[in-house]
This record gives sequence, structure tokens and C-alpha cells, in this order.
Amino acid sequence: MTDLKVQAESGELSLADSTRRRDGFGLLLKYVMVLVLLVVVVIAVAVYPNFFSIENLMLMLRQNTGLGLIAIGATFVIVTGNFDLSVVSVYVLSAAIYASLASTMGWPIALVAAILAALTVGLLNGVLVANVKVSSFIATLATAGLVGGIVLLALGSLNLRVVSEARFWAEPSILGPSIMVLVLILAFVLGQIVLGSTVYGRSLLSVGGNLEASRLAGIRVNGLRITAFLVSAGLAGLAGVFLAANVGSVTPTMIQTEARLTLDAIAIVVIGGTSLFGGEGAIWRTAVGLAVFATLSNIFNSLAVPSAFSDIIKALVLIFAVAADSYARSRRFS
Repeated sequence: MTDLKVQAESGELSLADSTRRRDGFGLLLKYVMVLVLLVVVVIAVAVYPNFFSIENLMLMLRQNTGLGLIAIGATFVIVTGNFDLSVVSVYVLSAAIYASLASTMGWPIALVAAILAALTVGLLNGVLVANVKVSSFIATLATAGLVGGIVLLALGSLNLRVVSEARFWAEPSILGPSIMVLVLILAFVLGQIVLGSTVYGRSLLSVGGNLEASRLAGIRVNGLRITAFLVSAGLAGLAGVFLAANVGSVTPTMIQTEARLTLDAIAIVVIGGTSLFGGEGAIWRTAVGLAVFATLSNIFNSLAVPSAFSDIIKALVLIFAVAADSYARSRRFS
């Protein structure tokens, strides 16, 4: 009897030890990209002594403002288990609307028109996915082609110039950084609060984790998924306004030159640790992913590394992030 008791207690201790090891390993996987960011920053400082200079940090933020805003929007969509491939078309559409209207109607009306146009596309995406039951991949790919075609037809060979008074977004603010950089920081803070600390945010995660269970629990899943696409499109529209203000002109070729932003934004979200399968994610994770991406780009630019090599490194980091996410999920449900 005593031997059985000892064996039982030993078994319980082994199980507890195994559980603690699994939990500890899961915790490591959860924050592995933070460790990767620290390693990348150490490398950046070693190869580029001016990395932490105010000028360089502000340049990094300014160069990645549009990408950061699009990545925040992508996070809201991805946690619901969907994708938005139309963001680049929305991005350029909003930039074109802002540039064309700012000179005749003033920047406030141009801003409102650009955001409303973006939200219209977001609403279309949401309705197609939530109500018509079209796959988000197909639906947003189709709207990307539709909106991109409209932009190309409307612009033709035009080069829309942005009037100087409408370019204040890219100018330094009284706090130092440009207004669009401050907006990016504010978007990250608000996004983290909304997704991580509100009923709405928890409901989005629930929808992505188990759509049918969320529906049975009384959550209005269709409305929530539509709002996620609205957030994505609205932030892409705002990013387009900043694009026009920063560059000073909008051309039809931007549909091609900015095309990789869609996949870059998804990569940043995944690198940060948000699950591609939905149900898990946080905006602070997207901030980590953006920091890794921006730091790598800064290193490569400072060393004049060929773009092909830099793409390979970023792809390897992405593969590592996806593999870590898949492995963590398999451990959790095993």
C-alpha cells in the first residue's frame, strides 16, 4: 500500500514537473520574438553605431508609418481568422483622392473623402466575407483588383501634386517627431487598448478562435467581422493620406511600387506572434514585428546590402516565426 502511494505521488510529481516544463517552454515561445528583436538591435548597434541616434530612429519611424498603420489594421482582421489583400489598392486610392481634392476643397474635406472611400471598400469586403460567405482571400483579392483598376483608369498618366499646405502631416510637430509618426504611436496605443482590454477586442479574438461557439454564445459574429475590415480599410486610407503628404505626389505606378506592402504587413503581424489561424494576437506583438522588420531594413540600408539578400533574411525570420507559432499550437493542444 505504501509502495503504491509512493508511486502515485511520484507520478503526480512527474506530471507536475512535465506541466511546468511545458508551460515554461510555451512562455518562451510566446515571447521568442522579443528575444529576436533584442538580438537584432544588438547586431544593429554593432554594425551601425548611429543606430540609436534620434535622427535615425525618427527616420525609421517615418519610413515605416504607412506600413505600421496597415499592419495594425491587418492584426484586427487576422485575429478573426481572415485576411485583407485589398489594402494597397485602398492605400493608393486614398492617396489619390487626398491629393486631388486638397488643392480645390482644402485638406480637411480631402481627408474625410479619402477615409470615407477607404471605409466603403472595407464595408464591401466585410459584407462579402461575413454575409455573402465569400472566402476573405478571394473577396479581398477581387476588391483589390476592382479598386486598383478604378485608380489606374482615373489617374491615367496623371501625376497628382499635393499642395504644400496639405503636406503638414510629414512636417515636424511641436513635440519633435512628425505628426504622422505621432499618429502611428497613438494608433498602436489605442489599438492595444481596444484589442486587449475591451469587450469588443475579446469578442474579435473569440470569433477568430471558434466562430460557431461565438455565434452560439450570442456574439454578433457577422457585425464583428465587418468592423474588423472597416478598421483595416480605415487605417490603410489614413496611411494613404500620409503617403501623399510625405511623397508630395501620387502616380498610377504606385499600385505596382507599393504592392509588397500587403504581404509585408501580414509578415509583420506574424513575426510579432499573432496566429495566422486567428483567435490569438495583440497589437503590442505587431509593434514588435514592425520593430524587427524596420531594424533589419535599417541595417541593410546602412550597409548597402542588396535587396535580394535582405529579402532572404526577412523571409527566414518569417519562416521562423510561423514555425514557432505552429509548434506552440501543437504543444498546447497535444
